[in-house]
Amino acid sequence: MNDRRAAHALEVKGLDVYYGHSHALQGVDLTLDTGVFSVVGRNGMGKTTLCKAIMGLVRANGGSIRIRGEEVTKLNPARIARLGVGYVPQGRRLWRSLTVDEHLALAGGLRRGAWTIERIYDTFPRLAERKTNGGNQLSNKWMLSYAYWPPGGSHADHYLVLRPIEVARSDTASGPQVGVQLARWYNSGLHDRWSTTGPVPGNGTAYRLEARSGYLMTSAQTDATTTELEDCVSQRGSHPDHLLAEKGFCEAHAYQRLRTAGWVYAQPRPDAIPLYRCYSAREQSHFASNAADCEKLGGNEHLLGYALKQ
Repeated sequence: MNDRRAAHALEVKGLDVYYGHSHALQGVDLTLDTGVFSVVGRNGMGKTTLCKAIMGLVRANGGSIRIRGEEVTKLNPARIARLGVGYVPQGRRLWRSLTVDEHLALAGGLRRGAWTIERIYDTFPRLAERKTNGGNQLSNKWMLSYAYWPPGGSHADHYLVLRPIEVARSDTASGPQVGVQLARWYNSGLHDRWSTTGPVPGNGTAYRLEARSGYLMTSAQTDATTTELEDCVSQRGSHPDHLLAEKGFCEAHAYQRLRTAGWVYAQPRPDAIPLYRCYSAREQSHFASNAADCEKLGGNEHLLGYALKQ
């Protein structure tokens, strides 16, 4: 017998999923014991397919998916949901014909837990004020979604009626909620080091991953001074020179702006690491580094700010 107490909360091994002849997922492996696991990628990379396969909404053509040691690749979504797995599709999936109160009462009848309807209304008072409104009459529909289990299952944070999890309400921002990884790619043929949060053509081939330099916030923060960084490029020389710099710097120095890369803190913090703009005279290429000596790949031009450690 499997010891489910010692098994991973989620274990995916060699997962393959096809849509017709299209190989959407190819040998995916991941494990999760506790906490948060994020899957990040561009459109069409298979993120939704992975979630649907775990939930049983698409058939796995190969590999295994285990929930606390139990194989679920042959189970239907209802059985998988009873194992504690939830899935939140894009969109809120509310019934137009039911009121807020009726949505919560319906979900509350599925399973008893610490999150009573009264506790939900106490946590989300604006939701309580609209308890007789229809599900399509809410401006803050996320409130109802976070307190309701839609048909077909939902994410753990979305069925407060059903699970004893802790949620606290705050009227002020407590810090960054989302960060995107800053990666440094190197193309030896172009003598180009490119520090970016965006996609790079030829990842792993023309450009290879050289370093990871922390995480840039996806928006400015209200509780601390932050600096917006831009991803830019110049074609003035014999090869491209990609540059990560403060907003406005690129335009002032005749670089083409590609995108907003993200935000960094202006002052040091325990949860952040320094980020420097460096320049290699030999490669004639800018790059970013967390080391003041630019990892001896070039000279330190400027302290850009402080990126999130994780």
